[in-house]
Amino acid sequence: MENASDSSPTAQASGELDVGSSSQSAFIESPLNWEPLPECLGHWTGFVLHWVSDLGAQYYARAIAPLGLSPLQVGILQVISGEGPTRQARLGDKLRVDKATMVTLLNNLEAQGLVERRPHPSDRRAYNIHLLEAGRDRLQAAEQASIAAADEFFSALTPSEQHTLNELLRRIATRPL
Repeated sequence: MENASDSSPTAQASGELDVGSSSQSAFIESPLNWEPLPECLGHWTGFVLHWVSDLGAQYYARAIAPLGLSPLQVGILQVISGEGPTRQARLGDKLRVDKATMVTLLNNLEAQGLVERRPHPSDRRAYNIHLLEAGRDRLQAAEQASIAAADEFFSALTPSEQHTLNELLRRIATRPL
């Protein structure tokens, strides 16, 4: 895991930054780590996807940083909002986050008063994570920031092209391999 004071785009995008730290403001004001795609790699779809994904992750992390959240924390709030109280281990599996990182992310969300851990009703070893009202409000703000960021990030594409891109990527992401 990155040092908690690391404000690099990679740490921000992966959700490893201590979102309570003052380094957020330095990241928000810093430029994106952007360079044009090397032309010799433009015909490799996987590499282009990786390149755009990395830039998009930086852009998204930058858009939600003023809310005191990392992209993974927004993901946690979104999953709980959609599924209701969710086991801590299930959140880790669903978001592909290791246990130690999940504990850190949840500790921060709990400290902000956005979620609450409660014992699971039938498994005394497990905790359910509950979304609190403040968490719903912060998630709504994150969704608004995300929409604004996406509008700007994808502005090189028409709305129809954006829809098509989303549909194609979702098809890849939801197909079993």
